[in-house]
Amino acid sequence: MAIGARERETAMKWKGLCLGACLLAAAGLARGGGLPDVAFTDGQFDPADWEAAVVYVGNGGDYGVDMQDTGGNPGAFLRTRLDVNAHSGPEVRTSTVVFFRRIGLEYDPATQGEIASLDYTEDAIMLSGSVQSTGLVVWQDGRAYRTIVTEFRQTTWEGESLAGVLAEDLFGWVEQRDIHPDFSESGSPLEFGFFRGLSTTDIPYSMTAGIDNWSTTIHRVPEPATVFLVVLGAAALLRPRQRR
Repeated sequence: MAIGARERETAMKWKGLCLGACLLAAAGLARGGGLPDVAFTDGQFDPADWEAAVVYVGNGGDYGVDMQDTGGNPGAFLRTRLDVNAHSGPEVRTSTVVFFRRIGLEYDPATQGEIASLDYTEDAIMLSGSVQSTGLVVWQDGRAYRTIVTEFRQTTWEGESLAGVLAEDLFGWVEQRDIHPDFSESGSPLEFGFFRGLSTTDIPYSMTAGIDNWSTTIHRVPEPATVFLVVLGAAALLRPRQRR
């Protein structure tokens, strides 16, 4: 093979590798990989940092919350007690659902970028009773939106997690399935938290659990200009070079 032909073949191989890298980068940016993630975490649960709102369904119940200095995973943790009264009446069940909001951690899509998806993690433990439900809560314009219920029963600390949560995966309060938060740049600022729930269809219950290492990670949609520059680079590689 002549030297010129070998050089042209090598150049074509490198061009193909660079083109593939550009296209992969553009695909990653389109999935929200162009901007760094924003993470909100709390493993101390200072009472001044958290606010609770409770919703009762049916015959209602009660709840209690306090911060424990020791016994967490590790160190301090938040203890949550939920009570439900004996069920009666036309509702399907009697429930106590408490929505917790982390004060002082806010994300504004208008200035920080549109949200592609959210990841949620926490450590959970049952301290008395058999079960509580948990999940991610997003607050916007004074309204709480939650994910579907995840039940936990473990009596030792274990992680609970949700990945790739979209705006349509979050709905209002208890059963308002037709309303969702706005993750776009026109949406209002958002705050984040978690919920605890307990239900009964007959007898009363009281369950106590703990939460530690709460975390919400925000994956952002990249700016269109960033994706455009990567695609432009790929197009430049495809343009034939003129012979001299």
